[in-house]
Amino acid sequence: MTNFTKTIKPFKLIFIGGVHGTGKGRFCNQLCSELKWEHLVASELLRWTEYSDDIANKKVKSISETQVRLMQGLNRKCVEGGSYLLDGHYTLLDNEYRVTRIDSKIFRAINPSVLLLKTEVLDTVWRRLKARDRRTYPISLIDRMLDEEYAYSLELAAVLGVPHIEIGSNNYREAISKIAQLL
Repeated sequence: MTNFTKTIKPFKLIFIGGVHGTGKGRFCNQLCSELKWEHLVASELLRWTEYSDDIANKKVKSISETQVRLMQGLNRKCVEGGSYLLDGHYTLLDNEYRVTRIDSKIFRAINPSVLLLKTEVLDTVWRRLKARDRRTYPISLIDRMLDEEYAYSLELAAVLGVPHIEIGSNNYREAISKIAQLL
């Protein structure tokens, strides 16, 4: 595994994760408009459209390679002293459709001040993914992904010693207020 500890500039970062289809983008837009932070999307930073043959495909050929690309993208985009909300995932699907945790070294390297988790009801995620990607993912796979994102985000918050805030469909105002108080 690559050593990520010396590859990034000092800047303020909040990380938000959650399964595809939970509504991260919508929440991020609202949060960034209120906090005046810049919204960064991990798949754009790692240039997913150049990396994947099928951009709607959620499987990742090489998770470690995508994380190297993410770190390079952060270094390209972020400026010292900047404030960023990074929209990504705590877990990814590998080539065999296994839910795989992102190496904790990545999270140590990006040094988030807060970890956010965007959650949503299983059936809602399934319907959104079906409509957006025009694919039907097994409901059991989405359920595993939701469970693993939740468990790992809590573990990472404890390991990193940072606050963890869960954002559901109905608590945007409360979550934004908590985040603003922490900054």
